[in-house]
Amino acid sequence: LKVDFYEHELNELTRIMDYLTIDMVVEHLRLVDPPPGIIKAIEEGITKSEKAVYEILNRSYSDIIEEYGDIPKDIKVATLLLTEDFLRRNEHVNYALKSVLERYKKKL
Repeated sequence: LKVDFYEHELNELTRIMDYLTIDMVVEHLRLVDPPPGIIKAIEEGITKSEKAVYEILNRSYSDIIEEYGDIPKDIKVATLLLTEDFLRRNEHVNYALKSVLERYKKKL
């Protein structure tokens, strides 16, 4: 795997997500057609969790890629779990999840 480190460093401050994707989180949470509110919260959760992982590891994305060639699966799994934790604590997500479930609510 060849990584353009200059391009990566150039985008490091403006990039939203390094290695997790919205699709990975949606699949992990088993969501079907999540509304825009949840997508926005997922983006924020990914950004927070990736940043937290870098702080815990005391390493940067570039440093990990340089050593391993890719983000190790264990780091991805840990970041997915951390993202899920951030999302579960987010009031907007709880409201959005309720709105997703609303369409299935039994009408009286």
